Amino acid sequence: MDAPVKSADEAAGSLELAIANDALRESERESRLIVDSIPGLVAVFTPSGELEFVNRPICEYFGKTMEELKHWGTGGMTHPEDLPRVVELFTQSMASGDPFEIELRAQRFDGIYRWFQSRGLPLRDTNGHIVRWYNLLIDIDERKRAEQELRRSEARKAAILDSALECIVTIDHEGCITEFNPAAERTF
Repeated sequence: MDAPVKSADEAAGSLELAIANDALRESERESRLIVDSIPGLVAVFTPSGELEFVNRPICEYFGKTMEELKHWGTGGMTHPEDLPRVVELFTQSMASGDPFEIELRAQRFDGIYRWFQSRGLPLRDTNGHIVRWYNLLIDIDERKRAEQELRRSEARKAAILDSALECIVTIDHEGCITEFNPAAERTF
């Protein structure tokens, strides 16, 4: 009489395990969908800095597999001029546990470099120990190009103002002088 009860208990346990496994797979699928829909590149690192997970947009941007991405420090994905400071900051953050933020150029699968803002934050357990790092890379290339064009435009304007022989004075809507060129400075 004990054997059938034991078998029923085993069957119930197996069914519960199967249901739990299905729920876990569904939860993982939903989590993956959420992370893949983030408008940025997401990477997850172990407490020691080993790459553990990336979202699909990272693989698409770099044109690399997860295994290839594990060698990001030596895989030619970060611009050579940026790599030393990126590695230094990343290493310091892994050691200190402090979040990091840096702007860097990352090479796309077609060889084009684009500017990204990289933000890394540690996830800590209830005891304060880091269990993993989350890194979000946001494409800021258009902003960097606009900033560069603004600097060029400001330099052109300054050159024109500085070389003008006539007095040039700029006044704001309240009647206050906001800018003047050297010729105006000499005159007044």
